[in-house]
Amino acid sequence: MLDIDRVQTTAEKYKLPLVEALMVDVNRQGINLPINPTENARRVRFSLDLKIANSMDGDSATTTKFYLSGPTNQTSIYTLRNNQLFCGGIQIGEVEDLSGDDATLFYPRREGTVAVLNPKSKSNCRGCKFCYSDALLKNDKPLPIEQYISAVIANLQKVTDQNLSTLHCVSTVTGRFKDKTELLEYLNKLRHDLSQEGYDGELLYMGSEFDASSIRILEDLKPFTLIHTVETFGRRKELLRRKKAERNLAEIRESLSIGKSMGLETSFTYLIGLEKIEIIIKEMREMLGSITRIPTMNIFQPHSEAQGKLLTPEAKSLEYFLAIREELEKLFIEAKIGKPRTWENYRRLWYLKFGGTDLPQNHLPQKIA
Repeated sequence: MLDIDRVQTTAEKYKLPLVEALMVDVNRQGINLPINPTENARRVRFSLDLKIANSMDGDSATTTKFYLSGPTNQTSIYTLRNNQLFCGGIQIGEVEDLSGDDATLFYPRREGTVAVLNPKSKSNCRGCKFCYSDALLKNDKPLPIEQYISAVIANLQKVTDQNLSTLHCVSTVTGRFKDKTELLEYLNKLRHDLSQEGYDGELLYMGSEFDASSIRILEDLKPFTLIHTVETFGRRKELLRRKKAERNLAEIRESLSIGKSMGLETSFTYLIGLEKIEIIIKEMREMLGSITRIPTMNIFQPHSEAQGKLLTPEAKSLEYFLAIREELEKLFIEAKIGKPRTWENYRRLWYLKFGGTDLPQNHLPQKIA
């Protein structure tokens, strides 16, 4: 049986279009680059025009553009040659803008309407065993905070034609602040300076610093979204750096619940591939009462042999990920907490459909002219 036939068979078992299954599978396996033009980067990014039939039975072909980042992997069934992506021996798409994945000080998402900020050098973050930060090319030497925020605003003024009110969200995704005091000073400065330039929309912070005793200090930053970096439910002490692992799930739920009661948007991040399906569903159900949005769930992408050993045994197959997707979809629809925001992450479980309805296709970092 051809590799793509196996993917198709698994997709049909879960009543999914082939496109959805392929994108999940590409993300979990990474890309085989027999000739690596990216200075042998361990992690790459690129845009993909996926050109396949909706099924292998001759349905009309569709072309869909995606943006991907992931590890290079010589054992992957997805091979890139001459800007063409193959599944086994079958061409499934064309690749543009292939480059080594790097950490930069700020970058766009959601067709240029979301600014993602990295003020504390994500490429230097260490401690969690599953992290890929050491596989990133380093283009994020930190600046003094005032200088950094000025540089961010200057860039945003340029890309928005001096109209920052057109932005959808400004997100900060780097931890590594010395303490909550330093982080709050940064967030207050960011809110003040953005407001001075006409942006009073959503600020988002992704990290683990705020707990039940400190979350109320975010009141003056609204509209504000707090995303707690949970990553794993049952393997926290094993996989997380010590400071992050100190918070247990009950404490995280308490702080997010307080944030929710204050009118903050609340959610968390989670890595798919580290734990059994039963654990994921049980703990996700427990978390639902404390969040206002579907969690940001990333497919775990190993970048080394040691990281590959972190996978739960079931996660070595595509079926594990599609089964989780099916169960979580039912759970989230029942909880009425909206749909996945496809622009938030590129290694996700949902691409075109959620609960039988179309998802907004605003996941590219920049709008296509």
